[in-house]
Amino acid sequence: MIETVKKNKHSGIIVPMVTPFTPTRQLDETAVCRLIEHILTGGGNGIFVLGTTGEALSMPFSMRKQLISLAAKEVGDKGLFYSGIADNCLEHSLQLAQHSHDCGVDAVVAHPPFYYPVNGEVLFEYYEEMANRVESPLLIYNIPQTTNLSVPLEVVEKLHTHPNIIGIKDSENNAERLSELNNRLGGKEDFAILVGCTGLSLKVLNEGSDGLVPSSGNFDPESAHQLYENAISGNAVGAATAQTRMNEVVSTFQKGRNLPQTIAALKTGLHSLGLCGKTVLPPLVSLGDEDSRSVVDDLQNLGEFKALV
Repeated sequence: MIETVKKNKHSGIIVPMVTPFTPTRQLDETAVCRLIEHILTGGGNGIFVLGTTGEALSMPFSMRKQLISLAAKEVGDKGLFYSGIADNCLEHSLQLAQHSHDCGVDAVVAHPPFYYPVNGEVLFEYYEEMANRVESPLLIYNIPQTTNLSVPLEVVEKLHTHPNIIGIKDSENNAERLSELNNRLGGKEDFAILVGCTGLSLKVLNEGSDGLVPSSGNFDPESAHQLYENAISGNAVGAATAQTRMNEVVSTFQKGRNLPQTIAALKTGLHSLGLCGKTVLPPLVSLGDEDSRSVVDDLQNLGEFKALV
């Protein structure tokens, strides 16, 4: 087993960044740097590349490495930097983890493999082997919306003592589960609970979660920052106001859309701010003209962003 690498608990607003592409489906390096600056100067405490919002599994392996190298350099010491290493092939995940480590990543993040249905015992063994073999701290990533399985809390509880597992990013939109997760593991000195469910953000912070991973932070990192700071300082009114604002921003992009359409809508909103293009990778498709206009109109109706779109 590797030596203990656990450090101070990670916390704050870690934004799961979209991946900007050129119209020819290449990595848009200029837009990557521009978006990172927007997020970090707007209040984000860190960047998470190659997650669900980042279309990681649609990207060629070489492009994933390219993004890790570029983003790690751009983030530098300005915030936390996480990279997603999830893949159905364990060895691919380990290769991405090694590249991430070489680039100075603060943590790697992996959701379960999803091709074969597996039980909790298999998941425990899978994460244990991964944690034993990666050099960087590891975050478990629970997102049944895409993997079609939920990492059992019993498995998370068993894994949390591993010296190289520093926390969980839980994006399962299940208030009861998240409450139980905080009951079991909240307050641990060396295990962070980071939640990626915007509508439950204030609730989970009040219950003891350590931070948020909001996709809306790509567009509006300031509201997420205000929610976090007000929540931890006990400013209930300020926190509630920021939660309402985050809900408004998210509803603009979701608005009856499924997850792939929401990512396309988010990129449309970012394009309206001049931050990146609207291109997504197959199997995702960009929004049509009418739907794109609807997104921009809805953002204008929010008021604060009117001058930007």
